[in-house]
Amino acid sequence: LAEREKIILLSPCSESAEISRAGDYIFRTYSPNGRQGITMANYLYSRIKARRVAILSRIDDYGISLSRAFTQEFTRLGGAVVSHEEYRPDENDFRSYLTKMHSLRPDVIYMATYIADGVAAVKQTRAMRIDIPLAAGSNFNSPDVVKPLGKLGDGIIFADLHDSTTQEYRSRYQSTYHLPWPGMASCASVAYDDVMLLAEGMRKTDG
Repeated sequence: LAEREKIILLSPCSESAEISRAGDYIFRTYSPNGRQGITMANYLYSRIKARRVAILSRIDDYGISLSRAFTQEFTRLGGAVVSHEEYRPDENDFRSYLTKMHSLRPDVIYMATYIADGVAAVKQTRAMRIDIPLAAGSNFNSPDVVKPLGKLGDGIIFADLHDSTTQEYRSRYQSTYHLPWPGMASCASVAYDDVMLLAEGMRKTDG
């Protein structure tokens, strides 16, 4: 709709690679999730020495693009994806998917999930006593994951952006919202930069 109406759309938190190809009026300032997928594939293959991976991913732009980038890089390196289970965004019971993946004994289960469904998947994995290491996306670096999981989250591997926010910015965030700094996964600092970009653009074009 924004492209059709020639209205600039600027997103501070969209990760799908398709956003970069959405049109001339569509922009985003957050890193595409393909990068973290490639980074995770390299880490698991080179550092963890994983050779067989199972994937649990959402059927949406986020899950599809993240799992695709991971799969392409992991198989390029010589690894194998032994199972790729996709679920609808409205699903919250992953036990049948986890049972299938567990039966194939992968070295790692990689989850391309959002926060709420990722937390549910981890809890179900622990309840089923599945002892396979878990890996996830950057959104796992969030209080909304750490707090509800507690010790259940121990050992989960995730790739995230380097947090380049200044201490001054984090202090201002904490004093404004009375919350601890939630990290890059919140997209708060990128959104702040976007507002500054828009303001600068308006100043330069105001006639």
